[in-house]
Amino acid sequence: MPRSHRLSRSLWRPLWLIWLGMLLSSPAHALLQNKMIEFLLDQLSTPGQFEITAEHVTDNAEGNTSLQGVRVSDSQGVWLRVQELSFAWNPSALLSARVELSQ
Repeated sequence: MPRSHRLSRSLWRPLWLIWLGMLLSSPAHALLQNKMIEFLLDQLSTPGQFEITAEHVTDNAEGNTSLQGVRVSDSQGVWLRVQELSFAWNPSALLSARVELSQ
């Protein structure tokens, strides 16, 4: 039987982690982190029932992520507005289905 050149499943995860680590250390990491935050907000929200939105997501020089124009709403409307929310987080924790926030 010929040997397959496909990578086994046990190799995919380490390769994925290496690729993700390289991406997070490159200049594109800020864009990727911002997209992750937007994805998390979408996952926490249920349209018309409970929604968390942010007008802008940015990273500052200290490595913190800032959300500007944060709104939390439910079926009754917006009940919380925050001009700016800044925090530090660990994006790699998402690989373990966790969200780690600090500061």
